[in-house]
Amino acid sequence: YVVNTNKTYMPDVYKDMVTMKKASAYYDKKYAVSGIGAGDLVCLYHVGVGVLGIGKAKTEYQECEIDGDAGEEYFVPIDFEFLVDITDEGWQSKAIHAWEINAQFNTGYRFRQTVFQLPAEFAKFIRAKFKEKGVKKPA
Repeated sequence: YVVNTNKTYMPDVYKDMVTMKKASAYYDKKYAVSGIGAGDLVCLYHVGVGVLGIGKAKTEYQECEIDGDAGEEYFVPIDFEFLVDITDEGWQSKAIHAWEINAQFNTGYRFRQTVFQLPAEFAKFIRAKFKEKGVKKPA
């Protein structure tokens, strides 16, 4: 699965997703993460930047409040294998761009969707690109 960080509508929630190691969806789009199960592979994608991390969902989706609105955030906690450290200067250069993935596989996936699935073989490429860019497992 690829989960979008919702930059278009909530520009700073990616920080919460990265810090709290989770993939979230909100309000009318919250149900998009409800199909992600424990053990499923998840990539976190930030529009205009790229894939920030890859890991496995620890549990089924959970819900919590966002900005005082009860139950309007659904999320899956992620055990990230690779995660860009957004506190590093130039962190955006460590992300894997959508065009890099599409070019590698000669595909045209639109990464701006809330949640979508990529073929399993894409994970190997994403992991290799993170290694190449020096991205590590978070502490």
